[in-house]
Amino acid sequence: MDKLLRMQEEFFAAALDGPHRSTGRQLKEVHAGLGITAKHFHAFLQHLLETLHEAGAQPDDIRDVVQRVRAIRSDVVG
Repeated sequence: MDKLLRMQEEFFAAALDGPHRSTGRQLKEVHAGLGITAKHFHAFLQHLLETLHEAGAQPDDIRDVVQRVRAIRSDVVG
């Protein structure tokens, strides 16, 4: 679980232009061969939307986060 949380932090930092440690590997390289499909990515986005709504995020902020995550879809989906 600790590894998953660390990877999620790194993913969101990269997606949202936040401060992050660079491992030197690009998102596309990190996700290559993991078998992540469009269906997986869509489910991830649904969970993200639910979480942001439950956390009380503002609609404009939610739209911004979703747009930024969608922008890197091709680097994640194999």
